[in-house]
Amino acid sequence: MQNPTPQGQCAIHPERSASSVCPRCGNFTCGECNPDGQTLCPACRQLGEAAIAYAPTPWERRSELGLVQGLFETWKKSLFEPVKFWPSVDPNASQFDALLYGWIIATLASLFSMPVLFLNFAQMVGSFDKLAETSAQFKEITTMLNGVGPAVFALSLGLTGIVLYPLGLALMAGLTYLGGMVFGASQNGFNATFRAIAYSSGPRVFGFVPVVGGLAGLWALVMEIWAVKELQRTSVPRAIGATLWWLVLFCCCFVVLAVMFGAAMASKLKGGG
Repeated sequence: MQNPTPQGQCAIHPERSASSVCPRCGNFTCGECNPDGQTLCPACRQLGEAAIAYAPTPWERRSELGLVQGLFETWKKSLFEPVKFWPSVDPNASQFDALLYGWIIATLASLFSMPVLFLNFAQMVGSFDKLAETSAQFKEITTMLNGVGPAVFALSLGLTGIVLYPLGLALMAGLTYLGGMVFGASQNGFNATFRAIAYSSGPRVFGFVPVVGGLAGLWALVMEIWAVKELQRTSVPRAIGATLWWLVLFCCCFVVLAVMFGAAMASKLKGGG
């Protein structure tokens, strides 16, 4: 049986009617202060956060542990001990440390993927070589691909991912933080979101493995949601909204463009017929 709606005003916002009661102190709270009717009011939440034992990540202790051990321990704990790891990450600590960690992980992921890119490109060229026997258009494509070569393709794509990682990280963190502002998952500021995205990139080192790579990408997405939830001290639904809104928007735009392209092609074929 649910508790009846309290008759009174919010303790934080006296001009608003209360919709729930803080389970710790008993103060009346409005929808903004206690959105699900079960969490603590802002004052009690602040007290609780003050008691959290933040600790530097092993990567942030690399001067003590060593570069390799600090990197490996952070990667291992973020992937396999997330329940312990994420609540201990300080949302206000160094942005540079998080960037450097994510950049190294991205570099390793790109290096591991280069042989796979090489083989995929070589296989694609082989397929076009067979098609070139039946079509002059495919012959032109084959000539162009052979001019690039699988080694140049793999190296160029891998290095591009490494060089552009900081820009990609900043963009992803910015989009996630913007979503956090909309969905109420931005309490600790942009730095917390930036660190959450950077430190949740660990699963991407498995991206080069066939089949497993797709699961690794999904696990990385789950880790981002988990990290945003903990570093922004918010709820799971709010963290999901902050993390996925731009992906959903992108997918919707892609579907719309695909439908429009298909309709245009069908109209052109029909007109040609």
